[in-house]
Amino acid sequence: MEYEDIELQLITGSRNNLVAVNDGDQYRLFINTKGIQFERLIAPYRQAWTRYAEYIMLITIRIASNVWNGVKNPNPRKSE
Repeated sequence: MEYEDIELQLITGSRNNLVAVNDGDQYRLFINTKGIQFERLIAPYRQAWTRYAEYIMLITIRIASNVWNGVKNPNPRKSE
């Protein structure tokens, strides 16, 4: 998939053994290699965004929990 001059195809069909597909039963399926390449390229960015979103969600839950429990200043480093 990293070589643009190579076309990836999948040949499928019924077969009687593990060696060859019966003549006339085979057909080819084209594989969306561009989509796979794109998913591979953006995977690290998607993972980073997911970690950031989870972090923000945890902070929001913590602040909401402190407010519901009557804590006036949920961040003790800041003065009131």
